[in-house]
Amino acid sequence: MKPKRVHIEMVSLSAIEPNPYRRVEKYPLDEEKIQGLMASFENSGFWDGSIQARAHPRKKSKYQIAFGHHRIEAAKRAGIGAVGLVISDRTDESMLRMMADENREEFCSDVRVTIETLAAVIEAYGRGEIELEAVTTVRKEAQYVLPGGKTYSLGTVARFLGWIKKSDHQATTACRVAFEAYLLRESADSAIESIPVNLRTVGAVKTVVTAVETARHDCKKRRATRAKTQEAEKAAATAAAQNVVKEAGFKKAKNAGERIGHQATEEVAGPKPKSVPDVRVYIQRISNKCSQLSPYAEIATEVRMLIPHLDEIDPNPLSKLADSLESMVQRNGNMILKLVDTLRIPDRAFRKERLQSLLEEVNR
Repeated sequence: MKPKRVHIEMVSLSAIEPNPYRRVEKYPLDEEKIQGLMASFENSGFWDGSIQARAHPRKKSKYQIAFGHHRIEAAKRAGIGAVGLVISDRTDESMLRMMADENREEFCSDVRVTIETLAAVIEAYGRGEIELEAVTTVRKEAQYVLPGGKTYSLGTVARFLGWIKKSDHQATTACRVAFEAYLLRESADSAIESIPVNLRTVGAVKTVVTAVETARHDCKKRRATRAKTQEAEKAAATAAAQNVVKEAGFKKAKNAGERIGHQATEEVAGPKPKSVPDVRVYIQRISNKCSQLSPYAEIATEVRMLIPHLDEIDPNPLSKLADSLESMVQRNGNMILKLVDTLRIPDRAFRKERLQSLLEEVNR
């Protein structure tokens, strides 16, 4: 393998462009951090060689930095004309990973950074700019397919970035929560952005995610339309974000997600309906019982006891027994046929009235 060509080069700030995977509009620079760097530059100057970069793959005499966006902005404001960059032949994968590693410190205070980094990885994978390992070991519902047919999972993205716990080699909690927020971004994104940075913790984002997932689950049980479901999800996300701010963080709000999700669904889609699935299970149980039930089994057992004595019994008692059995068949058969006809009545109100009357007749 040829060694990478690495050298420090003084580059004009006008020739420096951001990491192609850093979406400034979604993840803006922090003003307080910029001001702190400017103060640092006044005391010790700019540290040349502190930022990794590569030659722009399409623009001659331009460079893309892997990280250090705050430092470059602070240098511009401080009137510094050129800075020393560590230039190397870096792949798209390298640029993505270096951006993620450099921002790791910010993950502790703003989960939005984590969400945006995950989004950058997934979108770059969809465009064919990077490769992720094959999805082979997770269940089908935990696999996600991009428009071009490429499949990814939480594990494949987490392993690409190295956001894995040493204890069990699973995705870190911050990565897991950010991944869930990314999947629910259509409903949760605005709500998460509305939370102040100092409160936008992993726990706070989890509260929003839980509220959205609860609303989605409730709407599915109600068979709500897609429009109603989206409305309920966004209402749940907004209410959860407001709760986080009101309670000043995750500690007091951690159990609020499900409650808020349920409330939002009721406000948008109405009260929880009667448990139709439970009624269907009960009906299926009755149907199964009908296929197994033998109402004459007990009588047949009793009659079988007569077989050894048939030669000794007069015809008259046997004739009376036959009359009793025939009466039983007619009585029960007629009642069952009435029940069958009643259950097949299309008019709901009339069907209910007839069924109640019929069952009262049985109990008399």
